[in-house]
Amino acid sequence: MKSTFLALRKATKKMVQTDTELENNFESIFNYFLQKSLTMNKNKKICPFLSTHFKG
Repeated sequence: MKSTFLALRKATKKMVQTDTELENNFESIFNYFLQKSLTMNKNKKICPFLSTHFKG
């Protein structure tokens, strides 16, 4: 349970950092995380749904 909260905390910090770097532009933030997800998917770390429905 503790590791879940630590992972969530780390992800939240990354989202805030990215939000600041991309000047609070929602579309840029979405595209950034989508691209990260697609990259992770190529390494078989997340659901294959993303590579099927979103081409990056």
